[in-house]
Amino acid sequence: MSMLFAATYPDRTSSLILIGCSPKELPDGVSYQEVSEGHDSWLVKIENEWGGPIAIEETAPSLVTDEKFRHWLAKFFRSSASKSDAAKMLKMSWKIDVRPVLTLISCPTLVLHATKDRVCPIEDGRYLAQNIPDARLVELETEDHVPYADGAETIVREVKKLLGEESKTTSSERVLTTVLFTDIVDSTKLAAEMGDRDWSDLLESHHKAVRMELDVFRGH
Repeated sequence: MSMLFAATYPDRTSSLILIGCSPKELPDGVSYQEVSEGHDSWLVKIENEWGGPIAIEETAPSLVTDEKFRHWLAKFFRSSASKSDAAKMLKMSWKIDVRPVLTLISCPTLVLHATKDRVCPIEDGRYLAQNIPDARLVELETEDHVPYADGAETIVREVKKLLGEESKTTSSERVLTTVLFTDIVDSTKLAAEMGDRDWSDLLESHHKAVRMELDVFRGH
């Protein structure tokens, strides 16, 4: 979401910080259908372990024996979503692929990634840094995927460094946007058949429907 926002609204984005991120959840060659049928290990974990410190071995291996953290993590998950919502969000993430928008990001970008990340491999962070113009990659010597475990001090230091050096909003002529063209089928023939008044009413109904959608999606 943050990468898409930065590409779409460069005038509203002063900097971008990515921690343990991936431009695409599923590896190339693996289809959404293959992993969404209930056989994926993460879906199995959600189904069988939701309510506890789920996947702590993958996300924060350095804290796996810390009982206080395990209790906090379990409470965090329970407070965040229900089991069914967690499964839906995971499936939704599998459909995401922001690789086409990376070159449109123009703000100062910091990519932080654990070298031994068990959730998103270091290659994901390196790919982001290579494809986002002028992005800076900091590789964290840890296995922890989450930013609040081992490596947290380095993350805070690098974030402060970025925000201190690059605090001004940058401007760019490159913006990610969508252009929608609508057409009334057989309009010439239809206008002749309807007459000027009915055709004018139809056009106004069309324009009214378009304006309503523009208001909803903040379009122009």
